[in-house]
Amino acid sequence: MSLLLDAGGLPVTAPSLDLSEQQMLDVTRDPFMVTPPIDATTFANWRARLRKVSPHHDQVSYLHLVWEPGWAWEPVGRFMLFDCIPILSVDTEFIKDLQGPDPSDLTMYDAITGQITQKTLVTAMQWKIYRETGRYARPFWVIQGSSGGHKVFLSDVEKKLLTLNGYPDNFPAPGELPYAPFDNRVIDHIVRYDKLRKADGNVKRMAQIGATGNDLRSQALRQQLVAWLGGQMEEATGDLVTLLRRQKDQGRSPVVTPESVINERTEEYIAHGRMSDIR
Repeated sequence: MSLLLDAGGLPVTAPSLDLSEQQMLDVTRDPFMVTPPIDATTFANWRARLRKVSPHHDQVSYLHLVWEPGWAWEPVGRFMLFDCIPILSVDTEFIKDLQGPDPSDLTMYDAITGQITQKTLVTAMQWKIYRETGRYARPFWVIQGSSGGHKVFLSDVEKKLLTLNGYPDNFPAPGELPYAPFDNRVIDHIVRYDKLRKADGNVKRMAQIGATGNDLRSQALRQQLVAWLGGQMEEATGDLVTLLRRQKDQGRSPVVTPESVINERTEEYIAHGRMSDIR
């Protein structure tokens, strides 16, 4: 059984370094776009569709759709979903910065060194979302590519699953894959994630709870986590050859694990909720 599976249950494999030698094009960023390429009515309709699958609630977090322009020196230009957390669950230091001056005025870029200095614990987008929702927002999903996008950050378990199969331990950054609209592909991902979270509290707790028992329910949840992550990797694979090439140029080689070992460790994870350390 292969570690990463696509939505149809088929194995997803990492691109080889030989392939990366044939695809030497660097990822090019789109021009800096402050406003989204859609009208206000369409944007409002997208937010309304999102609210149907991630309804607003006083006590729990919900997803919020925004246009992330990025910066002139680091353009993004993609729609993103942020997880909006009730303010009572947020550390006071973050609240202080959310209620303070606009981080845009406190973020500096040195064109000579390329160094970015941010003097706040929150980003300009988080500051902006707080004024719209009254909540602290964490980046969750970037809508880009042809399969509905992917998570922005990966948990330690997810990174380990990727590394085990020879992939870099992160997806392409927001803005590195082609622009995509908010559509049913995004909704399908959200619904699938929500089912996983409701089945076991949240995705992060799946591994912790599953590690204490080998019952069929825990095994099924871990299998779904592997398949859900693999579904996102399917789109990112085409761009990973560039990331692999960058790693090679920096003197880093991706972890390559024999298929038999991958199978054994994947089965161990699904059955028992644990994985052998990767050396």
